[in-house]
Order: sequence, then structure tokens, then C-alpha cells
Amino acid sequence: MPMLKRLAIMSAISPVLGGTTFKVPEERLCRLLALCGEENGWETTVFHPAAYNPSTGQIDGITLHNGAWVRHLTSAPHIVYDRHFSRDAGDRAAAKHTLQQLKLLGSPALNGSPLPGKREVYRKLAGSQELRSLIPPTYLLSPGSERLLNGMLARFPDGVFMKPTNGMQGKGTIAIQHLPLNGGGYLIKGRSSQNKPYTLMLKDRNRLLTWVGEHSSRRPYLLQPLLSLLTAAGDPYDVRVLVQKDGNGHWRISGTAVRKGAPGTMTANLHGGGSAHPLSPFLTMQFGNQQAVELKEHMTTSALLTARILEQSYGRFAELGLDFGIEPDGRLWFIEANSKPGRTFFRRLGDTKGELRSVSWLLQYAWTLCRQSALRRGKVVNPAADAYHKSFHS
Repeated sequence: MPMLKRLAIMSAISPVLGGTTFKVPEERLCRLLALCGEENGWETTVFHPAAYNPSTGQIDGITLHNGAWVRHLTSAPHIVYDRHFSRDAGDRAAAKHTLQQLKLLGSPALNGSPLPGKREVYRKLAGSQELRSLIPPTYLLSPGSERLLNGMLARFPDGVFMKPTNGMQGKGTIAIQHLPLNGGGYLIKGRSSQNKPYTLMLKDRNRLLTWVGEHSSRRPYLLQPLLSLLTAAGDPYDVRVLVQKDGNGHWRISGTAVRKGAPGTMTANLHGGGSAHPLSPFLTMQFGNQQAVELKEHMTTSALLTARILEQSYGRFAELGLDFGIEPDGRLWFIEANSKPGRTFFRRLGDTKGELRSVSWLLQYAWTLCRQSALRRGKVVNPAADAYHKSFHS
């Protein structure tokens, strides 16, 4: 079957062994998209943002050939899937520029909009009557915020939680707890920028304020109460809900998983050593069957509403990873949203069916966007290709 459309995955790929092989971030996702895409009429190229040549309109990337990634020069794609995670502001600006150039050529981005910082997302969702109760009290911690920190420690005796405004994968998060016994002091559990856990004891409030001030001067942080998002055994956990557009552009849930943190840690991210567990059995074990069903339904409706609100507010998305926390009494909290969600939990769960469904929906929605983009530019969509993809959706 001839190739019908070109999909380009923008990623931080890099050549190794003299350029004969390539290091491909999220290799499993890229491989599945290439294999499933080939079966359904797509030519898939993975490329670095710097590999687009605006003078020729071509991309110097890699494609999957006989199971191996090989060098591939291709014309501008029909659609771009942005999976590039920037190292710094310059890297981010270069990737954004490449996306803008490709958009001018008629190559829209599959996940077309970035999310703003966590604080703005919290504010937007708190404006919804249905979601307001899920949003934790959140404040911006900036240099000179000693008064704010003092007030939060007094208001929330269980402790406070600091998270970078634009962090990911649990990196840079800090939990602070007051120790009333043995002379008092404060216990700090955190994760470094390399996602390594650490523990620190500070003897008094002044030392704590100095330590926090040094951290908040390097990067902006949000300050929240330290929520008790723990199992009955005291292990941290959260729930990832992956929401995606299907071929009709409707939001649907393609996968869920409980992410349980490693013993002694404070966060549940899989990149920090956590483990994945099927949602329903885990909730039933923690809360009993009836409350587990209610919690799952609450997360489902909240996740779909969150996706609709964020899209209405910030532009088109193809997928979102939404994280929820649950306290021992069943109180549900919204933790954060991710516009470039990972899919590691599918593999950890052995959920091949869900993983393939997730990839299938991406390709279906990509085809829908291709058709819409072509119609806006006044181009005729290949009738044979359109008929084929309609049968693919069914």
C-alpha cells in the first residue's frame, strides 16, 4: 500500500557510533508509531528540531527500516508530533521556532498548544464549580516570602509541599514537616534536579527560612499543604489518567494506572523509582468496592472535564496526562496536568492492548487534523486515502 501521509516526530535524537546508529528518546513510542503508522498509511520520521532545513523545506531525520533506525531525508510532513523535551530556554526557543516554520508550510502540530505554568492551570480549573474542590490551596513562593511560609506552617501542621512552577517527573519537589519531639526542628524530603531523593534535618525555623529562601531564589516554586496521599501502609501514590482525542476529535480515556512511590520517598513518579498498578484492584484494596467505584467515576468525569476546560482556555491538545491524589478518607485532589504525557505505565502494567489503543487514537486524530488543515488551505483530500482512513476509524 502506498504511503498516504507523512508524520514527523520532533525529538531530541542524537547520533552515536560515528552517526551510524541513533539514540532515540522514547524509542518504544516512536517505534510503535512507525510500525502502526506503516500499517495504516503513514510514513514516520523522527527528527531533531535543528534537522529541519527551511531553505529546502526538508527534514534530515531517521525512519524505521527492517527494524532499525536509519537516516532519512524527507519533505515537510503533513503533521508534527512534538515529543521534544527542552534542556534550557535556548533549546526551547529553537524547538518552538521549528514548529512555527513548519506550521507556515501547512504542517500543524498534533499537540498544538503548550500548557502554561502549574499556577495558571490551578487558577483556571478552580474557576470551574465542578473542579474547585479538587484544587489544593496554592501560593507562589518567591524570594522574601518568609511571612507566607510561616503562615502556611502554622495553618497546616502536617507540613507543606514545594514544587517548581514548571517542573516535571517529580524533579525539584520538597516536602517540609515539623518535628514536635526531641527538641523540634524540621524534616525535609526532596528530589534533586536529577530526580535523586535526599533527606535533611534543620534544627529551627530560622535555618529553615534561610534554606527555603536559597531554593526559591534559584527558580520559582509553588507552596501547597502537604497532602496525605498515602496507602494504608504509608506508601505515597497517585493516579495517572491519560486522556486523548479519538479520530472524531472527542476526548476519551485511553489508560489509567496507580503509580506507587518507592519506600521512603515522597512522590510516586515512575521516573523516580515508583511502580505501576492496575487502578480498580488497587482502589478496591484501599477503599473497598463501593468507594473504589465512586472514586474511579469521579476521576473519569473530572479528567474529561479538565481536558475540555484546558483546551477551551489554551488551544488545541491531542492528549493530556492528568494526575490525581487520594487521601486515606477518600478525598480526591487534582495534582497536575502534562501536555506531553509519557506511556511508561502501559509497559509496566503489561497492558499492550491499551498501549496500542493509545497509539491508534493518536494516528486517527492526526489524520483528522490533516484533513482539516488541507480543507482550510483549499486542497483536495485524496479520496482513496480518505476512504481508507474512514475504514480505519470504524
